Amino acid sequence: MSSFMRAVVTREPGQMEVVERPVPELTSTDEVLVRPEAVGLCGSDIHMFRGDLGAQAPGDGLYPRVQGHELSCVVEGLGGPAQDGLTVGDRVAVLPVIACGECYPCRTGRPNVCAHLMVLGVHVDGGLAERMVLPRSQVFSARGLAPEVTAFIEPVAVAVHAVRRARIAAGEHAVVFGAGPIGQAVCLAAKAAGAVVAVVEPLANRRELGPAADADLMVDPATSSVRDVLREWSGTTAPEVVVDTTAAPAVLGQALDVVTQGGRVVLVGLTDQEATFPYGLPAHKELDILGTSCCDRDDFVLAVRLVSEASDKIGPLITQQFALDRAAEAIAFIAEHPERSMKVVVRVDGTSSADR
Repeated sequence: MSSFMRAVVTREPGQMEVVERPVPELTSTDEVLVRPEAVGLCGSDIHMFRGDLGAQAPGDGLYPRVQGHELSCVVEGLGGPAQDGLTVGDRVAVLPVIACGECYPCRTGRPNVCAHLMVLGVHVDGGLAERMVLPRSQVFSARGLAPEVTAFIEPVAVAVHAVRRARIAAGEHAVVFGAGPIGQAVCLAAKAAGAVVAVVEPLANRRELGPAADADLMVDPATSSVRDVLREWSGTTAPEVVVDTTAAPAVLGQALDVVTQGGRVVLVGLTDQEATFPYGLPAHKELDILGTSCCDRDDFVLAVRLVSEASDKIGPLITQQFALDRAAEAIAFIAEHPERSMKVVVRVDGTSSADR
């Protein structure tokens, strides 16, 4: 194996280039050396590339950075004896969040919102490189899954966490606004929790694809009164849970209006835009408005199982694959063609494909 590797580095906002770097070495018995195969891209990768990071400014030491946090990798080396059956050659998914273990959120069992949280591809280098060294605790076996499907485990883990935050119970009516990658993943996780699921999505290709296609109700907001349709669908009471994955400010007002008294509204999408809604509505209906961020280890374990069981539905969500040296083009494609892209993947292993 060569002592050098290729990596794609975002030097500063808007500037990405392929460079050669030394292959990292194992320095601890708790580490693994992995070879990234596939890296899924999402909206946060666009924000990182553009330097549009909300509270975190480009001057906060984030650049230069190797991006990429939705990973499928192959184990190439172990720093110590094999543990939990993990061996060289295994395909693994990667939990990209690293918590300090000492702050208030960590002490109260919420490491996903650690006050000193580090995320691969944002605070430390991520997967757009031919080799990485990771803590053993961050990798999870994904034997039997294709690389591009394995990379989708991380978005599903985010959805699992959102469903857990929502306290969705079997038989409840859950409405998902948006059938993009996270919306698709929320549909999968909510159905697994036993919910009756409705999806609100304006794009026809997203309504007809993946786990969302298995929803109990599909609503095109361009042709229907969303409120009336959802009220009729849910029966004598309005939906108990609404999950917004769109980050569109107008959707929050819709969600608060649609959900039943005493219900829960869960916000998964990220944006720095401001939303307006009647201030007294959450108090009048005594709503729980819940933010949700990232995922934790338990979420990731369940996500591996859900993706393994639904790999036939996840595969079609991978709409484009780009080679490593086209990573900047892949990010631009997502931003410019949301109607054509569902999940775009960078194949670090050299595999790529035309649009589906």
